[in-house]
Amino acid sequence: MVKRTALITGGTTGLGFEMANTAVFLGSEESSYVTAADFVVDGGWMNI
Repeated sequence: MVKRTALITGGTTGLGFEMANTAVFLGSEESSYVTAADFVVDGGWMNI
């Protein structure tokens, strides 16, 4: 059986702080122009 990490485009599973960075971005002024967007933070898993 193939390891899950071998199937992930990024080659590794995400760490909590990497996912938290997305939440911090969305809560910051930097994201003020972002509307109705999906942010998939999965290391490329959805590309399979």
